Amino acid sequence: MALVLLALLAASLLVHLMLVRRLDGYLDPDEAVVGLMARHIHDRRSAPVFYYGQPYLGALEAWLLAPLAPARAFPAAARVLLTLTALAAGAATAAAAARASGSGAALVAAALVLFAPPDVLLWHLKMRGGFVEAMALLAATLAAAYAAIARPGDRAPALLFGLFAGLAAWTNQLTLPALAVLAIAVLATSRRGGFVLAAALLGSLPFWLENVRHPAVTFRYLLGHYSGTAGQIGANTRTLLDDTLPRLLGGPTLALATGWPWLRYLGVVLAFALLLAAMARRARPLAAALRARRCPEPADLALLALLASVPMRRNAELNQVLHWLPLLAVVLTGAAGDRGRLATRVGPALLAALAAIELAIWLPAFALDDEAVRALVARLDREGVRAVHAEHRPAYLIAFYSDERIAASPSLSYGYFVDRWPPDSARVLRDPAPGFVFEADSANERRFLAEDARAGAIEGPLAVSGYHIYRTRETPSGAGP
Repeated sequence: MALVLLALLAASLLVHLMLVRRLDGYLDPDEAVVGLMARHIHDRRSAPVFYYGQPYLGALEAWLLAPLAPARAFPAAARVLLTLTALAAGAATAAAAARASGSGAALVAAALVLFAPPDVLLWHLKMRGGFVEAMALLAATLAAAYAAIARPGDRAPALLFGLFAGLAAWTNQLTLPALAVLAIAVLATSRRGGFVLAAALLGSLPFWLENVRHPAVTFRYLLGHYSGTAGQIGANTRTLLDDTLPRLLGGPTLALATGWPWLRYLGVVLAFALLLAAMARRARPLAAALRARRCPEPADLALLALLASVPMRRNAELNQVLHWLPLLAVVLTGAAGDRGRLATRVGPALLAALAAIELAIWLPAFALDDEAVRALVARLDREGVRAVHAEHRPAYLIAFYSDERIAASPSLSYGYFVDRWPPDSARVLRDPAPGFVFEADSANERRFLAEDARAGAIEGPLAVSGYHIYRTRETPSGAGP
């Protein structure tokens, strides 16, 4: 098993590195925020607990990337580190599946994580606040939970379970329902409950300190945004079924390539067929275990953790369910409860093969670059602009790619103003002649020109690579725009 797993890891590394090269330093605006966080941590200008501007999503990713902040090719270097994190998630999933269903299931489960469909593979490499780290930590927590249950008197698995669970809870609070299921099972069987709780507190310590400093700020946010009525949860579940799960399990790329739309749901249909068959076989033993207050079988425990994660009002984006992938892999390869049953291998293997086919179709044609934003920053430099009001999307990219020579405030995104880094906005407000940057012909640009009082004091636009730059008109000394 070890040699085959190493071969899978090596092949996945190659695929990820090919994708890193095709991304060619590209960043989206939310990634630029993480890049700024890493830079500020490295320069000792900030010590964030959460993603800038919000009381959730722990800053673990930015702290991990901080040593790479001075690198000239920071985006590529960061994505290599995220690649290693994704490989760790595959290895941890294999360890969990091996305990649940044996070595054959472990290899298939690892393949489901390591060779995910294209949309998922992209999220392996996105530094958007710790989603791939949460996936790896939940996989490691699941493997440690199985070890702690199997060896209830040992300290090491209890400590590892607590530490991984604590880090996962801080990194992404959407893991909390799954972590709660696993924690109940471990604490009910382990004779080292004190070690579990102490390690969990250590791993999540930044989370708790911030929620003491700002009383229950994360919990208040989550209750307001992620709890909901039955109707809201139902609408969210429909989105999961129609969009998110097809992308998570495979099918959309194949549907586009062949022109057969029904292929979009191929992965979901296959996965649900396996899940329903597994639940039919395991419902009675699982119910008996719960009635007797015994710990369920490992694959059943993963299934409970997965089911606990579903009923929310807002978790229908692909990044918000990325951490489900290790749970799904373990459930699909082991839920039939028969270590020798062919269906536990063939069905998940077909899912992995489907994802591999999608990758083969998609990867050769995929490429992104950051030339437009670099051209924008170069033009701002030539114009002598050192502060800009901008829309949300370009604001943080300008700050990142200019190494913060140019301060940027996202104040021109009407109705979507989240000030991730207030010191930059303060610099913009102090600047006597700020620029104004929009994506060309955007709704925000039209609204600004029609309604904003500042529009009377600007000239332009200068068109640069899909962006419009407006300059503040010359004014008498001491006069404002």
